[in-house]
Amino acid sequence: MHGMTSDQIQTLSALGYFYLLHGFPDRALTLYKGLNLLAPGHIATLKALTLIYMQLKQPLKAMAMLDQLALKGATDATYHLVRSQALMSLQRADEAQAAMRAYLSARGNDTRAAA
Repeated sequence: MHGMTSDQIQTLSALGYFYLLHGFPDRALTLYKGLNLLAPGHIATLKALTLIYMQLKQPLKAMAMLDQLALKGATDATYHLVRSQALMSLQRADEAQAAMRAYLSARGNDTRAAA
């Protein structure tokens, strides 16, 4: 399959989210990794992989996904929050604190966060 449509990506993402929501992170990981191969670099897929790796207690892999998100400019408040959590898991407290400050700053600048 070459070049997935937006509907196909959304359908597979919904299935992966369903797996994650119902306690099957390994199945969700398999699906999202496949989705990332078929539609590489899709921001929602990278975010999902980040969260799955954190749930599976694999912060190094989560950091790799966060690096890819940063390269795409997808560094919203949630990015900084999850980055802070990953860094704390890796016992990098100073960097985690800096990421938490970035989260609070980004959240303060996000008018949707106040709603």
